[in-house]
Amino acid sequence: MSTISIDISLVVQILLFLVLWLGLKRLIVDPTLAVLDERTRRTTGTQHDADGIRAAAERDAVACEAQLQQVRQALAGETAAARVAIAADERRLLSAAREEASAQLTQLREHLAREAAEARPVLTAEARTLGLQMFERVVGRPAA
Repeated sequence: MSTISIDISLVVQILLFLVLWLGLKRLIVDPTLAVLDERTRRTTGTQHDADGIRAAAERDAVACEAQLQQVRQALAGETAAARVAIAADERRLLSAAREEASAQLTQLREHLAREAAEARPVLTAEARTLGLQMFERVVGRPAA
């Protein structure tokens, strides 16, 4: 059988290595890994929060656009109704103005017809008188 002889210095070096390794692990490696895990957790959490905020902003933008579209449609309807009302008012005003002008024109025609009727006998008499005067001047004697 073969026997392995172990030198005590090898055992001491192994023990020192294990102690050093455990000490470094506890003092440096574990805190460093904890800091890295925390940083990863925060980064991932922040990215997740940012994704949530981005999705909420997109939903809000879609809702806002829908509301804007509704407002635009309502305004378009109100504008069309206002145009119809304005056109009706315009037609009513034009009709009233036409009726008033027609009434005034009728009154003026009636007035002119009355004045012409009143002036006709006077003008007829004056025309007869002027005719007689012209006859007398041309002929040189009074008309019989």
